[in-house]
Amino acid sequence: MITVKLFHDARRKKVAGTYPVKVRITYDRRSKYYETGVSLTEEEFKRIFMNRIPADLLQKKEILAEAEAKAVHLLKEIKPFNFPVFERRFLQKSFDGSFVETIFNEVMDRFRQQDRIGTAESYKVALRKLLKFKPRLRFEDVDATFLYKFEEWMLEKGNSITTVGIYTRCLRAIFNEAIERNLISKEYYPFTKRRYQVPTGRNVKKALALVDIGRIYYYEPKTPEEAKAKAYWLFSYFANGMNMADVARLKYNDISGDFIHFERAKTIRSMRGNPKIISIVMNDDIRAIMKKWGNWNKAKENYIFPVLETGLTSPQERERIKDLIWRINKGLKTIASELKFEKPLTTYSARHSFSTVLKRSGASIEFISESLGHSSVQTTAHYLDSFEDDMKKKYSANLLGFIKKEAVAGVENDKNLDAS
Repeated sequence: MITVKLFHDARRKKVAGTYPVKVRITYDRRSKYYETGVSLTEEEFKRIFMNRIPADLLQKKEILAEAEAKAVHLLKEIKPFNFPVFERRFLQKSFDGSFVETIFNEVMDRFRQQDRIGTAESYKVALRKLLKFKPRLRFEDVDATFLYKFEEWMLEKGNSITTVGIYTRCLRAIFNEAIERNLISKEYYPFTKRRYQVPTGRNVKKALALVDIGRIYYYEPKTPEEAKAKAYWLFSYFANGMNMADVARLKYNDISGDFIHFERAKTIRSMRGNPKIISIVMNDDIRAIMKKWGNWNKAKENYIFPVLETGLTSPQERERIKDLIWRINKGLKTIASELKFEKPLTTYSARHSFSTVLKRSGASIEFISESLGHSSVQTTAHYLDSFEDDMKKKYSANLLGFIKKEAVAGVENDKNLDAS
């Protein structure tokens, strides 16, 4: 239960003989106090609650009533409640929906409450860049001209066009939020084909050629770190390009016969009403990796790999997964150096390699999309790498298929006669 009450803080008297009046919030047996900017004597504080009060106290009474009402309103909005979010929102001078920063902060608070910390941080960085370019930015300031100038400014600062796309995509989402809440008119919306389109950047190909995947498979690790990195990378590759966050969260109850069935942590929230279950065929390599690198206790509720454990908080889980990815990538870097790879070898390249190998084997993009757990084939298209150079040469040669072999032979004979 959460309570709100005006509190006359008589612990420390001011020079004028008054004491500050604060808003006291009590939640889960904890109380915190927030300044209202009003100070009163003990007698004035008693009179403030009376129906008829002097004119000089009336204005202070209205300020206190507004502060109390604001606190009550915020308690209804902040669910689940937490003091840091309340404090920042309560101490904010006023709500002004015309400022981009106002809506950014509210959206970031919502992300944090949903435990989407990474997304909140991305928005935080985007907001910081935008305010550095234009302090006290209002929605009415953001038009196509502003966006092109921001893009140019970012590129001059050494940022990539992909980074520009990330920041402007956050701003576009904030615009949509403001429009949906009727804080701004649709006519201000600048993200259209005729005005400004968010840049997508160049898709850097991360997939490995099949021959290089084979070299990893047969590579003899020289250290325990390399052995672990190789095992986790191959598990990800064989398991439909599963990312390390999902690998870490796999449990033995996800195994059913010859299959592993799981739902991507990334899509659990966004597809709450229609969960997308991914099915993985367990080959001998997957079984061998789980046997060697998995937990000894194979109870249904236990995690397969010794990364997470029951009882961890969400931040603790994120730190464990982050540490796992760092250690695996460190081992992969030494393997790539030993094998003299030109492309970087990371945990992410396993996912790209899985999808690209399927494409090269003739699998449909719909099947690849389903295997990856994507919501659309457009997303899958970004993962698919280009064919190797020898395949390009082979297909290019087919363009001359209209030339008959006999004709080619005749031309070669004419050339030989001329030479003689």
